[in-house]
Amino acid sequence: MEETTRYTTCKKGTPFNLSVEDLKIFLGILIFSGYHTLPSERDYWSDQEDLGVPLVRDAMSRNTSLEKISVIHFQNNAKVKDNKNDRSFKIRPLIDMVNANFRKWKILHKNLSVDGMIIRYYGHHPLKQFIRSKPIRFGYNLWALSGENGYCYNFSLYCGKESENIKNAPLGTRVVNQMLSIVDDPSSHVIYFDNFFTSFALLDKLRGKGIRATGTIRENRMGKCTLMSAEELEKFPRGYNDYKFESNNEIFIVRWKDNKCVAVATNFDTLEPTVQVMRWCKEKSAKAFVPRPALINNYNKYMGGVDMHDWLLEKHAIAIKGKKWYWSVFTRILDMSIVNAYLLYRDIHGKQSISIKDFSRAITVPYLKLGYGKRVQRGRPLSFLLTSRATKSDDIRYYGKEHMNEKRDKQRIGIRRHITPMFLQPYLLSPTPKASNLTFSLIKGESRERDEGKAKMQSFKKLCPSLLLQMNASGGKQIYGLTAEEWRKANHCLPASSTKLDGSWIEEIKK
Repeated sequence: MEETTRYTTCKKGTPFNLSVEDLKIFLGILIFSGYHTLPSERDYWSDQEDLGVPLVRDAMSRNTSLEKISVIHFQNNAKVKDNKNDRSFKIRPLIDMVNANFRKWKILHKNLSVDGMIIRYYGHHPLKQFIRSKPIRFGYNLWALSGENGYCYNFSLYCGKESENIKNAPLGTRVVNQMLSIVDDPSSHVIYFDNFFTSFALLDKLRGKGIRATGTIRENRMGKCTLMSAEELEKFPRGYNDYKFESNNEIFIVRWKDNKCVAVATNFDTLEPTVQVMRWCKEKSAKAFVPRPALINNYNKYMGGVDMHDWLLEKHAIAIKGKKWYWSVFTRILDMSIVNAYLLYRDIHGKQSISIKDFSRAITVPYLKLGYGKRVQRGRPLSFLLTSRATKSDDIRYYGKEHMNEKRDKQRIGIRRHITPMFLQPYLLSPTPKASNLTFSLIKGESRERDEGKAKMQSFKKLCPSLLLQMNASGGKQIYGLTAEEWRKANHCLPASSTKLDGSWIEEIKK
């Protein structure tokens, strides 16, 4: 709030007040967009009954809400030059504050997992990454440490190599050490991570700190380990495994065959007791039990904490977009806070807990109701707009097929002042004009716009049908069927001495 107020005051030159109540209303609108998505953020304030949301419209005006999206700040811009090495400096205070709140009640789970999440972002920024193997390929990379139920205890925005002292350490090792730096009692927790992080050196270092860890491992990180290769293991039936214990660093490695071969390394777990799992057997055309090592079973059971958190995030992610590069990071952190609060609520209430959508609604509605009765309504009331502006849709008004013609007492043909001579001139000059063409020209809608305030146009409306009837009856030969007196009354521009329609008289009609 303080930095947003400072930034807006400096930018506009006028004081900008952002109260706690206004901030709650603004956050309520953002959370509301997660489970009530519309094509555009402006649609929430629309006066159309099929788009507008009165709950949002009455809480805060559209311009005020959009202004807060454009000016929201978390850091003093005057300090940016002094912190060039921190690429996430603009969002750093929010990350540190939320991380501290996530660990307010210590670490509650024994089994923890380290993994990455992608924040969807398609703009231009140095921190944006492209990861081909991820479901969301473009965005910011967020490292996270979560419990087995999905509760996030620590997270960090990936900003590249942040220190020259650890530039020789692999990225996976740096991330795991950073995530585990918050663990006060390492011996009371077990850590799981995937093959992006796992290496012999990391497992050995964690064992020296008293941290138990397990992770899948890549082929090129096994060193001189003499395990059976994946090609050789494919020749054996499903459920077969090969293992080896590295006595130098006390690391146990198992390669197990399921649909494909997978290798898992650990610094504490064992092969036994094996667990029987159900798999489909092609040879027998039936399901069969397959033995699975204990360490692989534990890995599958406790590794999905970060994925669980990410899955809950995507169910009702904030839909309102912003132009600043850190807006997507801010909305992701807000979503993470809601998910963590929901997981705590679910652990307390158990089976009686509500869904995450209803939990978000329980936060949103009280926040939005804080703005009721405080907005100054300008212009006509909404009830008047919804009733007085009720018109037929464009599809009904302009769709010209499959509608019955309505019988009218009088044909309505309007001719614009500058259009009348344009379509009459070819027939006045042509020796054998076609009445059907003139009929089509008058009826098809070229003269929809009418100037009923002009007496001259009123006269044309009355005389043109009679001219049309004369032409239809005579096959278009009597184009000059009207007398000079009739034309003088209609146009008020024909000289009294003129008894025929010559070229000069046509020029007068054009005027």
